[in-house]
Amino acid sequence: MLKKILWAIVVVALIATTPILLERSKVEKANDTYEIVLPYGQIEEMGQWLNIESVLAQLKEAGLSTISIEPVNLSELERREYILNVQRSFIVGTYPEYIENIPTAGGLYYRIVMDHPFIERVLPIFDMEYKLMAEELNIPFRPVEFFSLGDHDFMFIPARTNLRIDPKSIQVERLMREKSLGYDFEQINLLKNYGFSVIPRIPNDFNFVGSIQEHFIYEEFVELSKYGNQVLFLGGEVTGFPYMVYLEEMAQFLKEYGFNIITIEGHDQKGMGHLLSMENLNEDVVRLFSLTVRSKGNENDILYVNQSIRALQERNHRILFVNPLNKRANPIEHRTYNTAFEAKIGLDGTSEYIDTLSKSNRNWMQQGKAEPFEQLTKPTWMNPIVYLAGLVFVLLFFSKFFSNKLLTTLATGGFALVVAAQFVTGHHLLMKAIVLFVALVGPIFAVISVNKVESWGKLILQFLKSAAIAAVSAWFVISMLYGTDYLVYIEGFTGVKVLSALPAIVVAFVMIGRMTTLSELVTNSKKVLGKLVSLLKESIKYGHLIIFAIIGLGLLFYIGRTGNQGMVIPGELFVRQWLEEVLTARPRTTEFLIGFPLFVLGLYLTMMKKKWAPIVLIFGTLGFSSMVGTFTHLHTPIGVSLLRTFNSLTLGFIIGLILIFVYRYIEKKIVPMIKERISL
Repeated sequence: MLKKILWAIVVVALIATTPILLERSKVEKANDTYEIVLPYGQIEEMGQWLNIESVLAQLKEAGLSTISIEPVNLSELERREYILNVQRSFIVGTYPEYIENIPTAGGLYYRIVMDHPFIERVLPIFDMEYKLMAEELNIPFRPVEFFSLGDHDFMFIPARTNLRIDPKSIQVERLMREKSLGYDFEQINLLKNYGFSVIPRIPNDFNFVGSIQEHFIYEEFVELSKYGNQVLFLGGEVTGFPYMVYLEEMAQFLKEYGFNIITIEGHDQKGMGHLLSMENLNEDVVRLFSLTVRSKGNENDILYVNQSIRALQERNHRILFVNPLNKRANPIEHRTYNTAFEAKIGLDGTSEYIDTLSKSNRNWMQQGKAEPFEQLTKPTWMNPIVYLAGLVFVLLFFSKFFSNKLLTTLATGGFALVVAAQFVTGHHLLMKAIVLFVALVGPIFAVISVNKVESWGKLILQFLKSAAIAAVSAWFVISMLYGTDYLVYIEGFTGVKVLSALPAIVVAFVMIGRMTTLSELVTNSKKVLGKLVSLLKESIKYGHLIIFAIIGLGLLFYIGRTGNQGMVIPGELFVRQWLEEVLTARPRTTEFLIGFPLFVLGLYLTMMKKKWAPIVLIFGTLGFSSMVGTFTHLHTPIGVSLLRTFNSLTLGFIIGLILIFVYRYIEKKIVPMIKERISL
């Protein structure tokens, strides 16, 4: 009776919070607009072989709405043939009569081919930085020099770079070439004339002295705000990092001018967390997914479209940053176009990708201007109710886990103290630790709850009961980690790898010790330790090593498949794609193909009173761990996670029935046949 009351408390809490979780689903569905962005630099590479205006016109016709632009730098001026990089030895050899006028220090030498306003910026920008460095590092100040030799003008830039890089570093020349000189507003106005929105990419190579507002780039930031309200930081750091005073100024500027902050999937930029914690900028975040769409002109191009749909509908991305060229590719010919034919294939492939994505019947979203998600606010009453239900759930678990009431009381009391401490202090990391613990409890509880299975009806009921237990853990996770920060992955669940492996290990110990009880094993720890020592003294054979190696590699493969960059086996991507097309939300392989089928088989073996049934049930833990893990991906829409779990449970149960059929066939047909032949 007491257990029913406790379960009733859990159910009531779940029902009470359902409207709040439905609000999250509503917010996710309401944000149904995505935006495609191409970098202007790669469009220009097409324009080197094709007419740039025709390239822009074709992309606009295909549906492209937004282009990202980067500041001009020395490399860009050289590419445009305004300047030409030369070696000092070449200058000396060409103009030996002027050797006394040629700087002798190490650095970059350029011949000025054509005057341009950006060339005039080089001296004040580099000199301002070098003066700051001279003061900070107590080194001589060496200015940028312009000099004329014969009929040609030259520019010399000393080999110095920002304060956090050793001037002797091999990175110096590259950093000098990439030093930002400002934005080309003629280029930006050209894009605006074609109807494109512009997203500036802002680097962190400005050495601010005093206030950001005193730097020349501030005026350009203000001007850029007239062309759009989104900003994408360039490189591995946000502008102003690591100086908090400049991060605060940057945050104030972005908020004042209404900029949305774009975060990049899989690319954690230093200082982003600090920046988003200021001025409520975490409310203005849009997630970006970057992909290379290098068209091969065949049916495989649809894979790019499917990859994009997954990013939009399963990971809450709202910006697709499309690279027609793979700038990180090896060999180098994949990084640029070598002929007009290659440029035309790249342009046509990119245009077709944009058009196909917008027309795909699997894409329920519309193309337009990406916006942040509406803010989710957790009611003040929600945490106490969820914590109470979590405490009751853990109590029910410990009463099953321990046969000793004292151990159950102590363990539950300890958990209650941790919950109380978090509730009083509001400590964020402590809350995440509690969420992880309850997430771990679900898969363990789901499997060790199996007792007697006396009929097919009881088998089905136990399967549903175990799934419901794991679902309680999943509910606790999404209820505690509730908010817009989790939708856009500013914050996330901690402990994905632990969740994937630890429950199975714990269940293995419990199941192996089912002849006694876990509490008895703890009580007789000396006896267990003695057996372990004896086991370690046994001689190991090659067969044992092979078995251990296979098990170890299997575990590494399983754990390696968790997370966003998990490994896949050959052909698996095609199977995944087929499942997505048929079921909309692809069930997870660990669940429907391994964990749940083996759990169903384990239930059948339990019903048939097979002594080794607990061993098979252990593998069922993998399915329930993965099921809870599905809901720890808080940037996945809750509707997608629910559908994926339903598909996994349904398919897993069906495949489990097939396994039972195969087992019964082997037991009744194959085994007797083998025994008969052996007896002969």
